[in-house]
Amino acid sequence: MWERFSNFGLRSLLVLYFVQSWHWSDQQSYAVFGVYVTLLCLTPVLGGYLSDRVLGRRNTTLVGGCLILLGHLCITFLADTEFMFGLTNVIVGTGLMVPSMCSLVGMLYANDKPKHDRAFTLFYMGVNVGGILAAVVVGFVAHHFGWHAGFSLAAIGMLIALLTFFYGWRYLSLYIEEPHRVSLTKNNVITVAMVLVGIILSFCYLLNHPQYIMVLVVAMIILCVLLFIKLFHSADFAVKKNLWLLVLLYTLTICFFIMYEQSGTSLMLFTERVIDRNIGGFLLPTPVVTAMNPIYIIVFAPLTASIWVWLAARKREPNVLVKVALGLILTAIGFLLLAFAASLNHPNLLWLALAILLSSIGELFIGPVVLAAISELAPARFNSTLMGIWFMTGSIATYLAVGVAKLTSVAGDVAVGDHYEQVFRLVGYNGLAVGVLALLIYGVYRLRRSTLHEIRL
Repeated sequence: MWERFSNFGLRSLLVLYFVQSWHWSDQQSYAVFGVYVTLLCLTPVLGGYLSDRVLGRRNTTLVGGCLILLGHLCITFLADTEFMFGLTNVIVGTGLMVPSMCSLVGMLYANDKPKHDRAFTLFYMGVNVGGILAAVVVGFVAHHFGWHAGFSLAAIGMLIALLTFFYGWRYLSLYIEEPHRVSLTKNNVITVAMVLVGIILSFCYLLNHPQYIMVLVVAMIILCVLLFIKLFHSADFAVKKNLWLLVLLYTLTICFFIMYEQSGTSLMLFTERVIDRNIGGFLLPTPVVTAMNPIYIIVFAPLTASIWVWLAARKREPNVLVKVALGLILTAIGFLLLAFAASLNHPNLLWLALAILLSSIGELFIGPVVLAAISELAPARFNSTLMGIWFMTGSIATYLAVGVAKLTSVAGDVAVGDHYEQVFRLVGYNGLAVGVLALLIYGVYRLRRSTLHEIRL
Protein backbone atom coordinates (compact mmCIF):
# COMPACT_ATOMS: atom_id res chain seq x y z
CA MET A 1 0.00 0.00 0.00
CA TRP A 2 2.71 2.49 0.94
CA GLU A 3 4.79 1.69 -2.15
CA ARG A 4 1.73 2.57 -4.25
CA PHE A 5 1.24 5.69 -2.12
CA SER A 6 4.74 6.78 -3.12
CA ASN A 7 4.20 5.85 -6.77
CA PHE A 8 0.77 7.44 -7.23
CA GLY A 9 1.74 10.50 -5.19
CA LEU A 10 4.68 11.28 -7.45
CA ARG A 11 2.75 10.48 -10.63
CA SER A 12 -0.04 12.87 -9.64
CA LEU A 13 2.33 15.77 -8.90
CA LEU A 14 5.38 15.54 -11.15
CA VAL A 15 4.11 17.02 -14.45
CA LEU A 16 2.16 19.76 -12.68
CA TYR A 17 5.18 20.48 -10.45
CA PHE A 18 7.49 20.83 -13.45
CA VAL A 19 5.05 23.02 -15.40
CA GLN A 20 3.84 25.25 -12.56
CA SER A 21 6.82 25.39 -10.18
CA TRP A 22 9.81 25.03 -12.50
CA HIS A 23 7.98 26.64 -15.47
CA TRP A 24 9.04 23.92 -17.87
CA SER A 25 7.36 23.42 -21.25
CA ASP A 26 4.90 20.57 -21.79
CA GLN A 27 7.42 18.62 -23.86
CA GLN A 28 10.24 18.94 -21.32
CA SER A 29 7.92 17.93 -18.47
CA TYR A 30 6.61 14.95 -20.44
CA ALA A 31 10.15 13.89 -21.33
CA VAL A 32 11.39 13.79 -17.71
CA PHE A 33 8.16 12.17 -16.50
CA GLY A 34 8.59 9.60 -19.26
CA VAL A 35 12.15 8.84 -18.14
CA TYR A 36 10.93 8.49 -14.55
CA VAL A 37 8.18 5.99 -15.43
CA THR A 38 10.37 4.18 -17.98
CA LEU A 39 13.08 3.58 -15.40
CA LEU A 40 10.42 2.71 -12.84
CA CYS A 41 9.26 -0.08 -15.15
CA LEU A 42 12.78 -1.22 -16.08
CA THR A 43 14.17 -1.68 -12.59
CA PRO A 44 11.88 -4.61 -11.63
CA VAL A 45 14.08 -6.72 -13.95
CA LEU A 46 17.00 -5.97 -11.63
CA GLY A 47 14.79 -6.47 -8.58
CA GLY A 48 13.60 -9.83 -9.87
CA TYR A 49 17.16 -11.02 -10.48
CA LEU A 50 18.39 -9.95 -7.04
CA SER A 51 15.32 -11.53 -5.45
CA ASP A 52 15.78 -14.84 -7.30
CA ARG A 53 19.55 -15.17 -7.22
CA VAL A 54 21.24 -13.00 -4.60
CA LEU A 55 19.31 -11.37 -1.75
CA GLY A 56 16.09 -13.36 -1.52
CA ARG A 57 12.60 -11.89 -1.44
CA ARG A 58 12.63 -10.63 2.16
CA ASN A 59 15.97 -8.79 1.92
CA THR A 60 15.21 -7.36 -1.54
CA THR A 61 11.90 -5.97 -0.25
CA LEU A 62 13.60 -4.35 2.76
CA VAL A 63 16.40 -2.78 0.70
CA GLY A 64 13.84 -1.44 -1.78
CA GLY A 65 11.78 0.13 0.99
CA CYS A 66 14.84 1.82 2.50
CA LEU A 67 15.75 3.36 -0.87
CA ILE A 68 12.19 4.67 -1.36
CA LEU A 69 12.33 6.22 2.11
CA LEU A 70 15.71 7.82 1.40
CA GLY A 71 14.46 9.15 -1.95
CA HIS A 72 11.44 10.91 -0.46
CA LEU A 73 13.58 12.41 2.31
CA CYS A 74 15.91 13.87 -0.35
CA ILE A 75 12.99 15.24 -2.40
CA THR A 76 11.44 16.82 0.69
CA PHE A 77 14.40 18.33 2.54
CA LEU A 78 17.14 18.92 -0.04
CA ALA A 79 17.27 21.70 -2.65
CA ASP A 80 15.75 21.34 -6.10
CA THR A 81 19.22 20.56 -7.48
CA GLU A 82 19.07 17.22 -5.59
CA PHE A 83 15.48 16.52 -6.68
CA MET A 84 16.54 14.10 -9.42
CA PHE A 85 18.81 12.20 -7.02
CA GLY A 86 15.88 11.62 -4.67
CA LEU A 87 13.67 10.62 -7.58
CA THR A 88 16.28 8.07 -8.66
CA ASN A 89 16.36 6.43 -5.23
CA VAL A 90 12.57 6.06 -5.39
CA ILE A 91 12.87 4.46 -8.84
CA VAL A 92 15.46 1.87 -7.82
CA GLY A 93 13.73 1.12 -4.51
CA THR A 94 10.39 0.52 -6.24
CA GLY A 95 12.06 -1.75 -8.79
CA LEU A 96 13.49 -3.89 -6.01
CA MET A 97 10.28 -4.10 -3.99
CA VAL A 98 7.54 -4.73 -6.58
CA PRO A 99 8.56 -8.09 -8.15
CA SER A 100 9.49 -9.53 -4.76
CA MET A 101 6.10 -8.63 -3.28
CA CYS A 102 4.21 -10.06 -6.28
CA SER A 103 6.25 -13.25 -6.06
CA LEU A 104 5.49 -13.56 -2.33
CA VAL A 105 1.74 -13.42 -3.06
CA GLY A 106 2.11 -16.22 -5.63
CA MET A 107 4.09 -18.35 -3.16
CA LEU A 108 1.42 -18.01 -0.46
CA TYR A 109 -1.16 -19.78 -2.69
CA ALA A 110 1.11 -21.82 -4.95
CA ASN A 111 -0.80 -25.07 -4.30
CA ASP A 112 -4.35 -23.66 -4.45
CA LYS A 113 -5.26 -22.55 -7.99
CA PRO A 114 -8.69 -20.95 -7.27
CA LYS A 115 -7.33 -18.96 -4.34
CA HIS A 116 -4.16 -18.15 -6.32
CA ASP A 117 -6.04 -16.18 -8.98
CA ARG A 118 -8.35 -14.46 -6.49
CA ALA A 119 -5.39 -13.58 -4.26
CA PHE A 120 -3.80 -11.56 -7.05
CA THR A 121 -7.05 -9.68 -7.66
CA LEU A 122 -7.36 -8.88 -3.95
CA PHE A 123 -3.67 -7.95 -3.83
CA TYR A 124 -4.22 -5.67 -6.83
CA MET A 125 -7.20 -4.13 -5.05
CA GLY A 126 -5.35 -3.75 -1.75
CA VAL A 127 -2.39 -1.84 -3.12
CA ASN A 128 -4.79 0.61 -4.78
CA VAL A 129 -5.81 1.75 -1.30
CA GLY A 130 -2.42 3.48 -1.37
CA GLY A 131 -3.33 5.04 -4.70
CA ILE A 132 -6.51 6.57 -3.29
CA LEU A 133 -4.72 7.91 -0.21
CA ALA A 134 -1.96 9.39 -2.39
CA ALA A 135 -4.27 11.11 -4.87
CA VAL A 136 -6.58 12.61 -2.25
CA VAL A 137 -4.22 13.38 0.64
CA VAL A 138 -1.13 14.34 -1.38
CA GLY A 139 -3.24 16.36 -3.82
CA PHE A 140 -4.89 18.45 -1.10
CA VAL A 141 -1.71 18.85 0.99
CA ALA A 142 0.33 19.96 -2.02
CA HIS A 143 -2.45 22.35 -3.10
CA HIS A 144 -2.81 24.01 0.31
CA PHE A 145 0.62 23.63 1.95
CA GLY A 146 3.07 23.45 -0.94
CA TRP A 147 4.65 20.84 -3.19
CA HIS A 148 7.29 19.58 -0.75
CA ALA A 149 4.73 19.05 2.00
CA GLY A 150 2.95 16.70 -0.40
CA PHE A 151 6.18 14.90 -1.27
CA SER A 152 7.01 14.36 2.44
CA LEU A 153 3.96 12.19 3.19
CA ALA A 154 5.34 9.14 1.39
CA ALA A 155 8.45 9.15 3.60
CA ILE A 156 6.29 8.77 6.71
CA GLY A 157 4.23 6.02 5.10
CA MET A 158 7.24 4.05 3.90
CA LEU A 159 8.80 4.14 7.39
CA ILE A 160 5.56 2.59 8.74
CA ALA A 161 5.64 0.00 5.94
CA LEU A 162 9.24 -1.04 6.63
CA LEU A 163 8.59 -1.53 10.35
CA THR A 164 5.41 -3.51 9.62
CA PHE A 165 7.14 -5.82 7.13
CA PHE A 166 10.27 -6.29 9.27
CA TYR A 167 8.37 -7.28 12.44
CA GLY A 168 5.61 -9.13 10.56
CA TRP A 169 7.90 -11.39 8.54
CA ARG A 170 7.79 -14.10 11.22
CA TYR A 171 4.14 -14.68 10.28
CA LEU A 172 4.76 -14.79 6.52
CA SER A 173 7.74 -17.11 6.99
CA LEU A 174 5.37 -19.80 8.34
CA TYR A 175 3.91 -20.16 4.82
CA ILE A 176 6.76 -19.03 2.57
CA GLU A 177 10.05 -20.77 1.94
CA GLU A 178 12.71 -19.35 -0.36
CA PRO A 179 13.34 -21.64 -3.39
CA HIS A 180 17.02 -21.80 -2.44
CA ARG A 181 19.10 -20.84 0.54
CA VAL A 182 20.38 -17.26 0.25
CA SER A 183 23.99 -16.84 1.34
CA LEU A 184 24.73 -13.21 2.21
CA THR A 185 28.50 -12.95 2.41
CA LYS A 186 30.36 -9.69 2.99
CA ASN A 187 31.59 -9.69 -0.62
CA ASN A 188 28.04 -10.19 -1.95
CA VAL A 189 26.73 -7.28 0.10
CA ILE A 190 29.55 -4.98 -1.05
CA THR A 191 29.05 -5.99 -4.69
CA VAL A 192 25.29 -5.37 -4.55
CA ALA A 193 25.83 -2.01 -2.84
CA MET A 194 28.32 -0.90 -5.50
CA VAL A 195 25.98 -1.98 -8.31
CA LEU A 196 23.05 -0.10 -6.77
CA VAL A 197 25.11 3.08 -6.30
CA GLY A 198 26.28 2.89 -9.91
CA ILE A 199 22.72 2.41 -11.16
CA ILE A 200 21.43 5.31 -9.03
CA LEU A 201 24.08 7.68 -10.39
CA SER A 202 23.45 6.53 -13.98
CA PHE A 203 19.69 6.98 -13.65
CA CYS A 204 20.21 10.42 -12.11
CA TYR A 205 22.18 11.37 -15.23
CA LEU A 206 19.37 10.07 -17.47
CA LEU A 207 16.76 12.14 -15.61
CA ASN A 208 18.86 15.23 -16.24
CA HIS A 209 19.49 14.21 -19.89
CA PRO A 210 16.25 12.50 -20.99
CA GLN A 211 17.29 12.38 -24.64
CA TYR A 212 19.50 9.35 -23.90
CA ILE A 213 16.77 7.11 -22.46
CA MET A 214 16.18 5.38 -25.80
CA VAL A 215 19.62 3.76 -25.58
CA LEU A 216 18.75 2.11 -22.27
CA VAL A 217 15.31 0.99 -23.46
CA VAL A 218 16.80 -0.65 -26.57
CA ALA A 219 19.50 -2.32 -24.46
CA MET A 220 16.91 -3.73 -22.06
CA ILE A 221 14.77 -5.03 -24.94
CA ILE A 222 17.80 -6.85 -26.36
CA LEU A 223 18.61 -8.27 -22.93
CA CYS A 224 15.07 -9.58 -22.44
CA VAL A 225 14.98 -11.09 -25.95
CA LEU A 226 18.25 -12.91 -25.22
CA LEU A 227 16.81 -14.14 -21.93
CA PHE A 228 13.75 -15.54 -23.71
CA ILE A 229 15.98 -17.21 -26.31
CA LYS A 230 17.90 -18.85 -23.48
CA LEU A 231 14.67 -20.01 -21.82
CA PHE A 232 13.32 -21.39 -25.11
CA HIS A 233 16.58 -23.23 -25.75
CA SER A 234 16.45 -25.13 -22.44
CA ALA A 235 12.66 -25.66 -22.30
CA ASP A 236 10.60 -28.68 -23.26
CA PHE A 237 7.58 -28.44 -25.59
CA ALA A 238 5.01 -27.72 -22.86
CA VAL A 239 7.11 -24.90 -21.36
CA LYS A 240 7.73 -23.44 -24.84
CA LYS A 241 3.97 -23.15 -25.40
CA ASN A 242 3.65 -21.27 -22.12
CA LEU A 243 6.53 -18.96 -23.04
CA TRP A 244 4.95 -18.13 -26.42
CA LEU A 245 1.74 -17.18 -24.64
CA LEU A 246 3.73 -14.97 -22.26
CA VAL A 247 5.41 -13.23 -25.21
CA LEU A 248 1.99 -12.46 -26.70
CA LEU A 249 0.68 -11.23 -23.33
CA TYR A 250 3.72 -8.97 -22.90
CA THR A 251 3.12 -7.48 -26.36
CA LEU A 252 -0.55 -6.78 -25.67
CA THR A 253 0.39 -5.30 -22.30
CA ILE A 254 2.62 -2.78 -24.10
CA CYS A 255 -0.37 -1.68 -26.18
CA PHE A 256 -2.45 -1.26 -23.03
CA PHE A 257 0.21 0.75 -21.18
CA ILE A 258 0.58 3.18 -24.09
CA MET A 259 -3.00 4.19 -23.35
CA TYR A 260 -2.75 3.85 -19.56
CA GLU A 261 0.38 6.00 -19.22
CA GLN A 262 -1.39 9.00 -20.73
CA SER A 263 -2.86 9.45 -17.23
CA GLY A 264 0.28 11.13 -15.91
CA THR A 265 1.05 13.23 -18.99
CA SER A 266 -1.53 14.35 -21.57
CA LEU A 267 -4.55 13.45 -19.41
CA MET A 268 -3.08 15.33 -16.45
CA LEU A 269 -2.77 18.62 -18.36
CA PHE A 270 -6.01 17.92 -20.26
CA THR A 271 -7.76 17.76 -16.86
CA GLU A 272 -5.98 20.90 -15.63
CA ARG A 273 -6.64 23.00 -18.74
CA VAL A 274 -9.81 21.70 -20.42
CA ILE A 275 -12.04 19.78 -17.98
CA ASP A 276 -14.47 21.77 -15.83
CA ARG A 277 -13.50 20.67 -12.29
CA ASN A 278 -15.93 22.97 -10.49
CA ILE A 279 -18.19 20.97 -8.14
CA GLY A 280 -20.76 23.08 -6.31
CA GLY A 281 -18.48 26.11 -6.31
CA PHE A 282 -15.45 24.11 -5.15
CA LEU A 283 -12.54 23.68 -7.59
CA LEU A 284 -11.26 20.12 -7.33
CA PRO A 285 -7.40 20.02 -7.46
CA THR A 286 -6.21 18.10 -10.51
CA PRO A 287 -4.09 15.54 -8.54
CA VAL A 288 -7.21 14.53 -6.59
CA VAL A 289 -8.92 13.52 -9.85
CA THR A 290 -6.35 10.73 -10.19
CA ALA A 291 -8.04 9.05 -7.18
CA MET A 292 -10.81 7.89 -9.53
CA ASN A 293 -8.69 5.05 -10.91
CA PRO A 294 -7.80 3.36 -7.59
CA ILE A 295 -11.34 3.95 -6.27
CA TYR A 296 -12.77 2.13 -9.29
CA ILE A 297 -10.22 -0.66 -8.77
CA ILE A 298 -11.28 -1.08 -5.14
CA VAL A 299 -15.00 -1.15 -6.07
CA PHE A 300 -14.83 -3.40 -9.12
CA ALA A 301 -11.95 -5.76 -8.25
CA PRO A 302 -14.09 -8.02 -6.01
CA LEU A 303 -16.86 -7.97 -8.62
CA THR A 304 -14.59 -9.05 -11.49
CA ALA A 305 -12.94 -11.70 -9.28
CA SER A 306 -16.40 -13.08 -8.39
CA ILE A 307 -17.46 -13.08 -12.05
CA TRP A 308 -14.40 -15.14 -13.06
CA VAL A 309 -15.10 -17.62 -10.23
CA TRP A 310 -18.81 -17.84 -11.19
CA LEU A 311 -17.93 -18.44 -14.84
CA ALA A 312 -15.19 -20.95 -13.93
CA ALA A 313 -17.67 -22.97 -11.86
CA ARG A 314 -19.81 -23.26 -15.02
CA LYS A 315 -16.76 -23.93 -17.22
CA ARG A 316 -17.37 -20.70 -19.16
CA GLU A 317 -14.51 -18.54 -17.89
CA PRO A 318 -12.85 -16.66 -20.81
CA ASN A 319 -9.30 -17.48 -21.83
CA VAL A 320 -6.61 -15.10 -20.55
CA LEU A 321 -6.16 -13.79 -24.11
CA VAL A 322 -9.86 -12.93 -24.36
CA LYS A 323 -9.77 -11.09 -21.04
CA VAL A 324 -6.78 -8.99 -22.16
CA ALA A 325 -8.42 -8.23 -25.52
CA LEU A 326 -11.61 -7.05 -23.80
CA GLY A 327 -9.52 -4.88 -21.47
CA LEU A 328 -7.86 -3.22 -24.46
CA ILE A 329 -11.22 -2.60 -26.16
CA LEU A 330 -12.78 -1.02 -23.05
CA THR A 331 -9.79 1.29 -22.53
CA ALA A 332 -9.86 2.31 -26.20
CA ILE A 333 -13.57 3.19 -25.97
CA GLY A 334 -12.70 5.42 -23.00
CA PHE A 335 -10.27 7.39 -25.15
CA LEU A 336 -12.87 7.80 -27.90
CA LEU A 337 -15.18 9.30 -25.26
CA LEU A 338 -12.39 11.69 -24.23
CA ALA A 339 -11.91 12.67 -27.88
CA PHE A 340 -15.59 13.60 -28.06
CA ALA A 341 -15.36 15.50 -24.75
CA ALA A 342 -12.37 17.47 -26.06
CA SER A 343 -14.56 18.80 -28.88
CA LEU A 344 -17.02 20.30 -26.40
CA ASN A 345 -16.86 23.71 -24.75
CA HIS A 346 -15.84 23.26 -21.07
CA PRO A 347 -16.56 19.50 -20.90
CA ASN A 348 -17.99 18.22 -17.64
CA LEU A 349 -15.91 16.13 -15.22
CA LEU A 350 -18.34 13.24 -15.80
CA TRP A 351 -16.79 12.58 -19.24
CA LEU A 352 -13.41 12.04 -17.62
CA ALA A 353 -14.96 9.94 -14.85
CA LEU A 354 -16.62 7.63 -17.40
CA ALA A 355 -13.43 7.28 -19.46
CA ILE A 356 -11.38 6.45 -16.35
CA LEU A 357 -14.06 3.93 -15.31
CA LEU A 358 -13.68 2.05 -18.63
CA SER A 359 -9.89 2.23 -18.38
CA SER A 360 -9.97 0.91 -14.80
CA ILE A 361 -12.17 -2.05 -15.72
CA GLY A 362 -9.81 -2.66 -18.62
CA GLU A 363 -6.92 -2.60 -16.16
CA LEU A 364 -8.65 -5.26 -14.02
CA PHE A 365 -9.08 -7.40 -17.14
CA ILE A 366 -5.33 -7.13 -17.81
CA GLY A 367 -3.24 -6.38 -14.69
CA PRO A 368 -4.15 -9.11 -12.17
CA VAL A 369 -4.99 -11.58 -14.94
CA VAL A 370 -1.56 -11.31 -16.57
CA LEU A 371 0.22 -11.31 -13.19
CA ALA A 372 -1.57 -14.54 -12.24
CA ALA A 373 -0.78 -16.04 -15.67
CA ILE A 374 2.93 -15.24 -15.30
CA SER A 375 3.02 -16.69 -11.80
CA GLU A 376 1.37 -19.87 -13.11
CA LEU A 377 3.14 -20.27 -16.47
CA ALA A 378 6.68 -19.14 -15.63
CA PRO A 379 9.32 -21.75 -14.66
CA ALA A 380 9.75 -21.62 -10.87
CA ARG A 381 13.39 -20.54 -10.84
CA PHE A 382 12.69 -17.62 -13.19
CA ASN A 383 9.39 -16.54 -11.66
CA SER A 384 10.51 -13.16 -10.27
CA THR A 385 12.62 -12.41 -13.36
CA LEU A 386 9.70 -12.97 -15.73
CA MET A 387 7.50 -10.96 -13.36
CA GLY A 388 10.06 -8.17 -13.62
CA ILE A 389 10.02 -8.39 -17.43
CA TRP A 390 6.25 -7.83 -17.35
CA PHE A 391 6.82 -4.59 -15.50
CA MET A 392 9.59 -3.78 -17.97
CA THR A 393 7.06 -3.91 -20.82
CA GLY A 394 5.60 -0.80 -19.19
CA SER A 395 8.89 1.01 -19.84
CA ILE A 396 8.68 0.37 -23.58
CA ALA A 397 5.07 1.53 -23.54
CA THR A 398 5.94 4.62 -21.49
CA TYR A 399 8.63 5.62 -23.97
CA LEU A 400 6.06 5.32 -26.77
CA ALA A 401 3.32 6.95 -24.66
CA VAL A 402 5.46 10.06 -24.10
CA GLY A 403 5.82 10.39 -27.86
CA VAL A 404 2.03 10.25 -28.17
CA ALA A 405 1.56 12.76 -25.34
CA LYS A 406 3.95 15.23 -26.98
CA LEU A 407 1.51 15.49 -29.89
CA THR A 408 -0.83 17.35 -27.51
CA SER A 409 1.85 19.84 -26.42
CA VAL A 410 1.25 23.55 -27.01
CA ALA A 411 3.31 26.63 -26.29
CA GLY A 412 1.88 28.69 -23.46
CA ASP A 413 -0.63 28.04 -20.73
CA VAL A 414 -3.80 27.42 -22.70
CA ALA A 415 -4.21 24.19 -24.64
CA VAL A 416 -6.44 23.89 -27.69
CA GLY A 417 -9.00 21.10 -27.39
CA ASP A 418 -8.38 20.05 -31.00
CA HIS A 419 -4.91 18.78 -30.08
CA TYR A 420 -6.36 16.45 -27.48
CA GLU A 421 -9.30 15.42 -29.67
CA GLN A 422 -7.07 14.28 -32.54
CA VAL A 423 -4.59 12.41 -30.35
CA PHE A 424 -7.21 10.71 -28.17
CA ARG A 425 -9.12 9.58 -31.25
CA LEU A 426 -5.89 8.17 -32.72
CA VAL A 427 -5.14 6.30 -29.49
CA GLY A 428 -8.70 4.99 -29.26
CA TYR A 429 -8.90 3.63 -32.80
CA ASN A 430 -5.51 1.91 -32.53
CA GLY A 431 -6.42 0.37 -29.18
CA LEU A 432 -9.64 -1.00 -30.68
CA ALA A 433 -7.73 -2.49 -33.60
CA VAL A 434 -5.25 -4.30 -31.33
CA GLY A 435 -8.04 -5.65 -29.10
CA VAL A 436 -10.00 -7.00 -32.07
CA LEU A 437 -6.79 -8.52 -33.50
CA ALA A 438 -6.17 -10.34 -30.21
CA LEU A 439 -9.71 -11.79 -30.34
CA LEU A 440 -9.08 -12.93 -33.92
CA ILE A 441 -5.83 -14.63 -32.89
CA TYR A 442 -7.68 -16.53 -30.18
CA GLY A 443 -10.47 -17.43 -32.62
CA VAL A 444 -7.99 -18.81 -35.16
CA TYR A 445 -6.25 -20.79 -32.39
CA ARG A 446 -9.56 -22.32 -31.24
CA LEU A 447 -10.57 -23.14 -34.83
CA ARG A 448 -7.20 -24.78 -35.55
CA ARG A 449 -7.39 -26.73 -32.29
CA SER A 450 -10.91 -28.03 -33.01
CA THR A 451 -9.92 -28.98 -36.58
CA LEU A 452 -6.92 -30.97 -35.34
CA HIS A 453 -9.18 -32.72 -32.83
CA GLU A 454 -11.60 -33.77 -35.60
CA ILE A 455 -8.70 -35.07 -37.72
CA ARG A 456 -7.47 -37.19 -34.79
CA LEU A 457 -10.98 -38.61 -34.29
